[in-house]
Amino acid sequence: MQTELRLLIDMTEAANDERMIKSAVLSFANAHGFEHFAYLQTQGDDVQTFMRGGNQGEIQRQSG
Repeated sequence: MQTELRLLIDMTEAANDERMIKSAVLSFANAHGFEHFAYLQTQGDDVQTFMRGGNQGEIQRQSG
């Protein structure tokens, strides 16, 4: 799993947009059997969380 995690990190660093990051995280989560996950996106003072879990099929955005 360490190799796959390194690949996920590389993919998010190389991503050109938010869609590519969501796709990388979702692919990693699905490949490893995760049902729930979340990640943070920061830009300046703005922090957003993205969560997926339960019966939700998409990553949902929440601004904080």
